[in-house]
Amino acid sequence: MTSEPKVPAPPSFANLTPDGVLAETENILTSTSALHDDLAAKFTPSTATFNNIIRPIVDDTNRAACRLRILTTLLGQLSPDRELRDAARQAETRGAAAQVKILMRHDIASLVGAIYEREKTAPDGNLDGQDRHLLARIHGEYLRSGSFLRSHKEREELQATLDEIDRVRSATQTAFTEDEGGIWFDRADLAGVPETMLASMPQEGTQVQVTFRNTHVTAVMRHAVSSDTRRRFAVADQNRLPDNVTRLASLVALRDEVARLLRYEHHAALKIVDKMAPSVDYVEAQLNDLHRRLKPLAKAETDRLIQLKQRDCKEPVNELYSWDRAYYLHKQTQSNFFVDHELLAEYFEVNHTLQGMLDVFKELFGIEFQPIVTSVWHESVVAYEAWDTPSEGGEFLGHLYVDLFDREASLTRRNLVRHYSSTAK
Repeated sequence: MTSEPKVPAPPSFANLTPDGVLAETENILTSTSALHDDLAAKFTPSTATFNNIIRPIVDDTNRAACRLRILTTLLGQLSPDRELRDAARQAETRGAAAQVKILMRHDIASLVGAIYEREKTAPDGNLDGQDRHLLARIHGEYLRSGSFLRSHKEREELQATLDEIDRVRSATQTAFTEDEGGIWFDRADLAGVPETMLASMPQEGTQVQVTFRNTHVTAVMRHAVSSDTRRRFAVADQNRLPDNVTRLASLVALRDEVARLLRYEHHAALKIVDKMAPSVDYVEAQLNDLHRRLKPLAKAETDRLIQLKQRDCKEPVNELYSWDRAYYLHKQTQSNFFVDHELLAEYFEVNHTLQGMLDVFKELFGIEFQPIVTSVWHESVVAYEAWDTPSEGGEFLGHLYVDLFDREASLTRRNLVRHYSSTAK
């Protein structure tokens, strides 16, 4: 008689508070730091092995990452509670700073380096391909973190720069997540925009506020008949969050500074080290070749859209502005393929469509999704257990959370969140 497979409990979202998020984050980070202290005290470069150094680090990373991703990124972007989002972003900053300190530890880096050097010359078979790849990746992370820097001043400068990068990045993300801006139009200016979409927008009398949420942006740019309406909204959308322009410039400079401290020519040279492409020059050559091939196709498409635009204009048309493209692409789809996306959407009720998508995954990949009742971060979120089908072994794969509906104070994209350790053992 075979026993039922043990299924890890789904993560808890119940009774989360700002103080609780910060305290739980601190406990996780303290536990990780204690593990590294213990490894550094117990082992030397001559006694360090994959099993007594790399595996414990990876197991702890997986354990911590599963919960930290929820406490930081997920809650920071999707929680409906403003105070909880703020706490999550504080927790994310603390986690990033702790990770920088971990990777800059010369004692742990020397253990990882010793294992890496021995395995490079060891007979094939000491580690399988997956473990060798994992070892090389972790070794590379320590190398690119500055753990090899001998100068205390350089190490302090690097850590300060990395901390500043995380601070600027967090501020940039916060600006997007918390943005409640928009532009007011008279209802007549929004002719063509579906009534169902207009109903979701703030209104005062005949005035309607189109927010900068993606669903509203798409609706106006694709459907508003008035070119002036589309232009006004596009200009406002492109000019919002001016502080992020300064932040972007700061991030570019800070990333270049990090690369040079680590003895790389520039940021791109640093980031490409662990990628499949052999060099930055190779990537640039590929992109230039792609641009050369696509440019005539793009021009041909633009010319077709200009011809379509000409039908709406009395004066000769020579330009297709950025606020024209989505509108005329939509008209082209309607005229060439007789497709009305809004009408079509009425035949795809969300729950039925979601189940159909999951059935496709079952058919193609042998994965079954079983709905479960558990705590979630918003009442509209649905949760599943993911399993291999019996023919694929019937093993538990993880938990899937689906957050489909756009709402205020959430990043305006569809979210499918997977919760499970992703590093193979």
